[in-house]
Amino acid sequence: MKRLFTLLLLALFAAPAAALTLTATVEPPAATIGDHLRYTITAHDADGADLPLKLENPDPFEVLDARADNTAAEKKAVFTLAVFKTGTLPLPAYSISRTGADGKPETVTAPPLTVEIHSVLKPGDKDPALMPIGDVVDPVFDWKKYIWPIVAVLALLALLAALAYLLRKREKKEVPASPIPARTPMETALAELEKAEAENLYAAGRAKEYFTHIADTVRVYLHEEYGIDVLEKTTAELSESWPSALEEHRERVFYLLRTCDVAKFTKSSLGRDDATSALAVAMYFVKNSPKLKSLPPAKPVS
Repeated sequence: MKRLFTLLLLALFAAPAAALTLTATVEPPAATIGDHLRYTITAHDADGADLPLKLENPDPFEVLDARADNTAAEKKAVFTLAVFKTGTLPLPAYSISRTGADGKPETVTAPPLTVEIHSVLKPGDKDPALMPIGDVVDPVFDWKKYIWPIVAVLALLALLAALAYLLRKREKKEVPASPIPARTPMETALAELEKAEAENLYAAGRAKEYFTHIADTVRVYLHEEYGIDVLEKTTAELSESWPSALEEHRERVFYLLRTCDVAKFTKSSLGRDDATSALAVAMYFVKNSPKLKSLPPAKPVS
């Protein structure tokens, strides 16, 4: 009982816990746009409370730096600020939320503070280069002032195009195109046979294409040089209408055509000697057969 009475006395006469208070200062109290301001929050009787290094709503101020400055006696939160707006401006509010001595949550707020921000201009100076920066406005596009330059450019392009056309037309008139001499039937046939020799399709395993190329070249030569309707005839039909002017070459030509028919229409495989012989016979016939259209034109008798 005596112990309980003692505890009650201690509770009644014990000193109440010191309450946490905050003070705020700013240096300098007046400044110009862009100057650095030292905004200090000091906690008194902090009793272990920590000062957050954050301002909830700093606008229009910019927080350049925030650091703690604690000593044994007091705790401080020091903010370096800058602002680019003139007038008497309230500094950002600062508060701490914590659990009070009675165990209930409480919010402690520093008293409000203002700072005077002046323009860098002298009073009455209206230099637009130093006025506060406003919002960016999109320029209005004045299309009318571009009409005549565009018309001038288009007219110049049309004139250049007309001059280029006239020059090309004049060049065509002044420099007549030299006619490309047509190749004779013999020249065309020899070119095709030389192509067959150069491509060497037989050696590449394409014997059917090789022999077909040679036979077709000889047939086209007969048609172009002598006018023989040979392109749609079989070898047997051609033999029945063979012209007497080419009787000397009958055996040679039909040996060649029958050999090529074997390669084209049967599965028989012809040897390399057959391939070489077919090309040689075709070359000989084209070069040595009597010419009707491949002869050079006769010179006029003076």
